[in-house]
Amino acid sequence: MRFGWNLTFDLKLFFAGVIWVIGASMIVLAGLVTLPERAIAAIALIMIAGHNLLDGIRVERFGNLGWLWNFLHQPALLHIGAESTFLVGYTLVPWAGVMALGYALGPVFKLDPGARRHLLLFAGTALIAGFILLRAANLYGDPAPWGAQSSSFSTLLSFINREKYPPSLLYLMMTLGPALVLLALLDHAHGRIADWLTTFGRVPFLFYVVHLPVIHALAVGLAWLTVGDAGFMFGRAVPPKPPGYGLGLPGIYALWLLILVMLHPLCHRFAALKRGRQDWWLSYL
Repeated sequence: MRFGWNLTFDLKLFFAGVIWVIGASMIVLAGLVTLPERAIAAIALIMIAGHNLLDGIRVERFGNLGWLWNFLHQPALLHIGAESTFLVGYTLVPWAGVMALGYALGPVFKLDPGARRHLLLFAGTALIAGFILLRAANLYGDPAPWGAQSSSFSTLLSFINREKYPPSLLYLMMTLGPALVLLALLDHAHGRIADWLTTFGRVPFLFYVVHLPVIHALAVGLAWLTVGDAGFMFGRAVPPKPPGYGLGLPGIYALWLLILVMLHPLCHRFAALKRGRQDWWLSYL
């Protein structure tokens, strides 16, 4: 994944990102699954709702063991030796709680379709409403308060501009809430479009691993076409952009759709391979 981000095999920079936190959360969940489902849900909710109470605890308090706190709750760029660095982007708390909550939600999908949609819609709507009320109060749930800006649109952006590293309670409420509502509304979705989109959900790991180098390869091509140089694209996860390079928002959405179309045949074939074979390792891909 590091190669997908910076297009080099340089071992001086490491990332603790999406894949790291999913793997670490699976290890945590391996211990939690021995508990009753309600206990798992309770632990998950406490971790999600209460982790912002830990924001005042800084890494300096732990001395030589501070790096453990970086992996648990406070992202940082750690230095390993004289030249190597380790970027901790995704922390175990509260992402392990999010995964545990998803596990606890599993039995809901065994309910009668009508009851399942009702429960998902209620939970999603409650999270959205809770986000609006809690955010408006500026009392808790995110390290940065919102405030009135020079325009209504800028004020709205301030209202929804939430902390992702680590994800605040309000960030999770405003993302998981709509996700649950969409699950309810799309529960009975059928047809060619639904089948086309579902293909990506059947092979999420493959899609994630492949889409980054594809995106960066296209970015290199765009750099050559627009500014005549692509050297700045290599060696950094977020490279500095020279004048004249980049796309507007419509271009970004067009490129997003292009990448989905490009990767769909690969995802479709791999999904068919998974359906036709019983190898245990395929379940992880």
